[in-house]
Amino acid sequence: MPSAVVVEGHIDRTVVKAICPDLHTPEPEEDEPQGREAAIRRAAIATKLLGQDRIVLLLDRNGYSRDEIEKEVLSIISQHLNQEPRRKGAWYLCEQSAIRIVLAGLPSDNDLRALGCSRFMIDDYLLKLCLTDEALSAFCRGESQVAYRPQKASELESIIGRLAVELGKAGISVDSSKRYLDLIRATIGFAASRARFAELLISRSFLNTFFRKCSDSYVMTMLQILQLIPESIRENCCDADTE
Repeated sequence: MPSAVVVEGHIDRTVVKAICPDLHTPEPEEDEPQGREAAIRRAAIATKLLGQDRIVLLLDRNGYSRDEIEKEVLSIISQHLNQEPRRKGAWYLCEQSAIRIVLAGLPSDNDLRALGCSRFMIDDYLLKLCLTDEALSAFCRGESQVAYRPQKASELESIIGRLAVELGKAGISVDSSKRYLDLIRATIGFAASRARFAELLISRSFLNTFFRKCSDSYVMTMLQILQLIPESIRENCCDADTE
């Protein structure tokens, strides 16, 4: 088990904790910014504070390639540690600690591409759940105050697709799952926060049963990210990167 999972923001932390509540996810200070660069700095700091430990740095892909993100991570960490981490398999060794970069998002998913998504992030997995009949039904059953209960996920997908088209005509781009999730919350009349929506969606989806019944690549990718790769990789930093 990793010693810590460093994430970019509140939604990322909510999703990780909903799946793996025992994982340590360091929270930023009250006045500390969120985002990718701040998360990378927290990971660098964690290598000094935790000592001989494994740290997973979970970052949204957005519109960047793995090479671009890894270069940014190495640059920032090198500045903080005054030395460049040495790569060994899937891990970057920082003195007595090791960092693994895990990227969240589904850039190859045809459904997200069809919706016009061009930036990819941890919200992708939440949107995929919303567009699955079983998960959507489980979420809506637990809500007594929602204004609209879609009968099918395809019905909801059609509505948010049309809304995105109309927003596009007004010059408002809906190019990510984060924005589609905002449309879903507005459509069904869910008044609580994004983080609360994510927490309830996951907890009500009966994920273990749901995952066992599915073989889609997005499910497997979500499991890899949220359970942080197979045990052999967690325990042996010499293993090759299997992402």
